[in-house]
Amino acid sequence: MWPFGSSYPERKPEDVDGKIYDYVIAGGGAAGCVLASRLSEDPTVSVLLLEKGFVKDNLFSRIPLLSQNPMMSGLQVVKHLSQMPSALNRKLSLFWAEALGGSTRINAMLLTRGPPGNYNEWSQDLGLKDWSWESVEPYFRKSENAIGHPDDKYRGHHGPVETRQPAYPFSFHPYIEIAARKLGLPVHDDCNDPDASAQGYFRLDQAIDGNGRRISAYKAWLSKETAIARTPHLTVCTGVTVSRLDIDTKTRKVLGVQIRRRGQTDNHECYVQARREIVLCAGAIGTPQILMRSGIGPKDHLQQLGIPIVQESSAILSTAFIIHLYSSVQTSCNGQDTMDSIQPQNAPDIEIMIIPVESYFDVYITEHSLLTWLCTLVQPFSRGHIRLTTTDPEYPPEITHPLLRDERDFPPMRKAIRFALHLGQEFARSGYPHPAPLAYGPGMDLEYLDQRLGFTKLLPKQQKKLGGTTKLPEWQDISDEAIDEYTKRAYQSALHYACTCRMSLDASDGVVDQKLRVFGINRLRIADASVRGVRSSVSLPFFVSLRLPNWTK
Repeated sequence: MWPFGSSYPERKPEDVDGKIYDYVIAGGGAAGCVLASRLSEDPTVSVLLLEKGFVKDNLFSRIPLLSQNPMMSGLQVVKHLSQMPSALNRKLSLFWAEALGGSTRINAMLLTRGPPGNYNEWSQDLGLKDWSWESVEPYFRKSENAIGHPDDKYRGHHGPVETRQPAYPFSFHPYIEIAARKLGLPVHDDCNDPDASAQGYFRLDQAIDGNGRRISAYKAWLSKETAIARTPHLTVCTGVTVSRLDIDTKTRKVLGVQIRRRGQTDNHECYVQARREIVLCAGAIGTPQILMRSGIGPKDHLQQLGIPIVQESSAILSTAFIIHLYSSVQTSCNGQDTMDSIQPQNAPDIEIMIIPVESYFDVYITEHSLLTWLCTLVQPFSRGHIRLTTTDPEYPPEITHPLLRDERDFPPMRKAIRFALHLGQEFARSGYPHPAPLAYGPGMDLEYLDQRLGFTKLLPKQQKKLGGTTKLPEWQDISDEAIDEYTKRAYQSALHYACTCRMSLDASDGVVDQKLRVFGINRLRIADASVRGVRSSVSLPFFVSLRLPNWTK
């Protein structure tokens, strides 16, 4: 509308009711935007993208630091509590975004390809040859425009996703590098360099434009300009809930999708058909819900809800929630090089992210500035599941999130914590010109920690002040028991849900094959993070925080 120009061409469910498209994509998150963009490059192909959220592109949503705060109102953020209690009867806060672009509208805009060894693990250990590093690497280059690395041939320079390395605004970064080198970590300018070591201190790329604004998946792949230019053959329908798939039980072919307005209370639904394929891109939380409502899932569970079985798939419930680090770095183990990032055995299992704020989503510490060592277990063995509680598509699922229930997760967790404490100790000795005492960490008063995290309520006279008044144990003196008790209180999910509809060569062990085709159903694929086939990327962070002077430059 003049003088502001045309608005984004969003459509309602009623606008597409009864129509036929070549491809119907359910879910307009990161994967859905890419897929809709790539398929609609062909003007002879008709594409319908269905998204539960809306565009709602405003200045607030474009500023990364503001829009990545899931606790702030005004964002298209969904907050959901895990239904089953985990350690110490905690229910974790789970966040994701329902918006065009999905969770790329609220994340930290850090672009990491993942270590080559992870992809080679899929290829070598699981037989998923199409997902080896050699196979996927060209698509990383094709998708990006690595402005921060203009001369590096292993990076792409013509894709829609711009990445930069903005200057760090804080004075402590050089001292962290000193501490990292002291512990034997090699320092790399680019964590996406396939020739970089598997372990190291890396600088990260951010998907931001020249003005520092967020480049979400919607902005990069399905911008307003692209959507308007392709209106004759690309339809973006927002504010829509996918109820279920229409599957012909005789031919085992998916025919179309039942949809309704988001939040609708009556039973009126619209229907769209697909000539070629339907692709589910609703994410690791949304995609399994659509499948189960459509009769694809565990037989016993679906029968309890009265859902007719179309394709039994027990694998649909399983979900998994980033360097082998020690108290100091080891470059070899049992005679093998641990620094070669191509080798599957060197795929990272922990990551320590250094964040210049207090990073606990549900607790705000305002007495001092905090520097957080976010110790992340990125390949846990502990498994959970998603279940429907009703056939109503508007009703949230039951998400079981039993973190730290597998004993194999404790050794890497303890190593991550000890390494973070050691790194903090070396940081304090690095020449940093200000005191930086440990404010949060294992070995602290558990009664006080429980009160700060809201597990217990103390009277005002019982409350203690934050400020490093109690000296915590050195990294080498901390016990396993102290680490375990601390992490049971301090851990939380870090947003990257995955593996709910995992990829496999065998229908008995997975939901899709390596071409992402759903086993037993024709013309149906899944193309989102739910298909990941190995322990991966639902991060499990722990917090070790240092108290700093207030924002000293």
